[in-house]
Amino acid sequence: MRYGKDLKGQKDYLRYLETAEPIYAVYKDLHEIGQNLWFEWNYKAMDIFRMMDHDLWASKDIDKNPGMFLREMNIEKMVKAMSKPRFKNAYADLVNSFKNYMNPERETWVAGEHPDLRDKLIVYSSLEFGIGKSTQNLQSGGLGALAGDHIKEMSDKGFNFIGVGLAYKNGYFIQRIDKDGNQTAEYNNNDFLKMPKKEVLDANGRPLRLEIPIYDQTVYSRVWQVKVGRAILYLMDTDIEENDGWARHITEKLYPGEERFGGLKITDFHQACLLGTGQTMLFDKLGIKPDFYHLNESHAGFAMIGMVRELMDKKNLSFEEALVSAYYKTLFTIHTPIAAGNWIFDIEEIRYAFSSEHFKGLDMERIIYLGENNGKFNMAQFLVNLCGLKNGVSEEHGGVSREQWSGFAIGEVLNGVSIPNWQSSEIQDLLEEKSIEDVKDRELWNVHMKSKSKLVEFVRRSIREQRIRNGEPEEKIREADSIFDDKALTIVVARRFAGYKRSDWLLSGDFERIKKILKKAQDSGRPVQIIFAGKAHPKDTGDGQKIIKRVYSYMNLLENGEVKDKVVFLEDYSLDMAHYLVQGADIWLSYPETSPIPMEASATSGEKASVNGLINAGIPTGFMRQYLINHRNAFLFNDINEFYDDLENFIMQEYYTDSGKPSAKWLSMMKESLKTGMRHFSTDRMIRDYTGRYYKRGIKSSSDIESDDYALARKVAGFVTKPQELLERVKVILDADSAEEKTRVLRPDGTIGPLEIEAYVEFGEVAPNTTEVSLMFRQGDRAEQAIEMKPVKCTDIKKGIWLYKGVIDPLVGYFDSNTKEFKIEKEEPCGLEVRIR
Repeated sequence: MRYGKDLKGQKDYLRYLETAEPIYAVYKDLHEIGQNLWFEWNYKAMDIFRMMDHDLWASKDIDKNPGMFLREMNIEKMVKAMSKPRFKNAYADLVNSFKNYMNPERETWVAGEHPDLRDKLIVYSSLEFGIGKSTQNLQSGGLGALAGDHIKEMSDKGFNFIGVGLAYKNGYFIQRIDKDGNQTAEYNNNDFLKMPKKEVLDANGRPLRLEIPIYDQTVYSRVWQVKVGRAILYLMDTDIEENDGWARHITEKLYPGEERFGGLKITDFHQACLLGTGQTMLFDKLGIKPDFYHLNESHAGFAMIGMVRELMDKKNLSFEEALVSAYYKTLFTIHTPIAAGNWIFDIEEIRYAFSSEHFKGLDMERIIYLGENNGKFNMAQFLVNLCGLKNGVSEEHGGVSREQWSGFAIGEVLNGVSIPNWQSSEIQDLLEEKSIEDVKDRELWNVHMKSKSKLVEFVRRSIREQRIRNGEPEEKIREADSIFDDKALTIVVARRFAGYKRSDWLLSGDFERIKKILKKAQDSGRPVQIIFAGKAHPKDTGDGQKIIKRVYSYMNLLENGEVKDKVVFLEDYSLDMAHYLVQGADIWLSYPETSPIPMEASATSGEKASVNGLINAGIPTGFMRQYLINHRNAFLFNDINEFYDDLENFIMQEYYTDSGKPSAKWLSMMKESLKTGMRHFSTDRMIRDYTGRYYKRGIKSSSDIESDDYALARKVAGFVTKPQELLERVKVILDADSAEEKTRVLRPDGTIGPLEIEAYVEFGEVAPNTTEVSLMFRQGDRAEQAIEMKPVKCTDIKKGIWLYKGVIDPLVGYFDSNTKEFKIEKEEPCGLEVRIR
């Protein structure tokens, strides 16, 4: 914070602050708020800093960082801001809101709805955490944004919650693209240095050091603590003097891509070791005792090894007993069917990495067996075997995962987004005043246009900077100041540039046709403008970077064809840029490959668009398959030519009318999209689902397994080592015709209805709460799937007979391009079987 011209030294300034009590109080309050990432999803906190000095807050050096802002803020401007009633009221409201939010005695959702979970500690492990602009270097895309939204909502709901990740100094990378579409990667540690954080100290007040054995040496890590509302995020960092060589560089970059062993990623392996085994050491050092672990994707899979080793050492359990205990304490969330998303390592690397004295007593050959898949160690395979609870991230992805990991009961929770974080402040203000149903069309359009104007300003600023950096002619640089129009129909294609996402399809599908559409729209005064954004991995010189280059080639062809500045590519797609795009566009376009299997698990970027009233367009996969209906809240298609048809014959006619505003139909679709997003795509709904389906049950199972000095764990471990004896003790009673092939009923609307199966299970001496009862079924020529059956009631306490029910979800089939509905053409036989696990 800068002192005014009348204060000549820092000591004088600090003395002045302490005597100028109101100013000191404001500074102290805002500093406290600025050191907690709560401000990232509270736009009113952002507004306070903006009100004090708009230009400083938006400057490149400060970059919307409260700590940096307060260090540079001129005290005279603060005094001036404090004299204004608007600032005083906003400041008082903000401070009261923050203090109430952080009050440990405050009645929270979890305390009210699930009081038994209030004091239970849930640990969430993730390789990425994209909480906001301050943590840009901790994420690369959707996985990190999802993790960031997860921790925000757990804080909002009052859970006792800890996140664990890695402190990347240089993050993913800064994307630069030259005028020919060639991507280059740049790195710096500015974002990390500015991140609000503090170093964790040990009991003696010295910087904490973790000593993590990898191979035959010790890797040292310091730990940073980041406050995220009421939650805590711990980040491990190996860039310290105690390390040298490869150990010091483990946390330098996210997904660096260095390779050895026939293309297997070695730095990824080191990061997996650090994240997995390091966290159990961290908890031991800090005296933290987690009640439940949630592993976000397979990257944190080695946490299971750390847990097992810790249980053997601290609780005197055998290897099998420790495995059982860890099994009932963990949830594994699967995020992708893509091979690149499931880390695969060399088996000899595993043996060597865990060969130190620290891991003595572990049956490493058994661990390798649990993770072996096609001669390699597959982290996802390891976790589906070792985690008692597993889920996909959409209804469709749950089914894909059950087929991909055939035989394992994998449920699903649709990913969600943090509405306070992603929804525009204008819509939030509007919905504070009235319900969605009461919002008038003109009100929705007016707030949307404010976001759209911000987007156009952002596009102009970004394109100008790109053209200056690329040394383009002065005329092109000046043109950037007038590029785009906030009244024009705006389509966004923003995502990671990977082959299966085929981001250039809008232009490459039929270039001559889309050129003709854009030219006609431009000449008629009713333009269509398109924004592309997204990064390709620096090592992906194949599909990803080639797609970016193709987009640039098409852009140049459009320019030569007199379609001027209607298509742009914004470099360095980030969390900050995403806010402008999901709030200010008109159509959010997505069309990933769906053959031979759906490649997109969820696609939360489209959910962010929906909670802002944007209309999603694309192939109905991931989140789009469940709640989007063509021409009601979305534009759905199978082929890009169908979208061209819609664009020419419906979209442009409904967007452009003689009134100068979109038609009632268009505004109705925006409102329906907003309602759908608020109802189905929020992290509020997501965390309620996780709590009801997994957290509550997992914490109860973990408590049962650990009670009476792990008596149940020891008993179950005895059964596991004697599977034949277990089979003899547990009996499944199923109606004869239930186990035979059944034909699922084809309904008049072209879908196949659900099929409910009942089974009686006689457990005898086996505890029902330690057993998974699954309904195995085969649909046509598809892979066998396992659906978890739920206990309904105990029908014979003496014999331990329980009634279980399982439901095979309705089949909705394929999306028909003609009817724009899901359809199944024939009935398919369904083979059924009940299994115990």
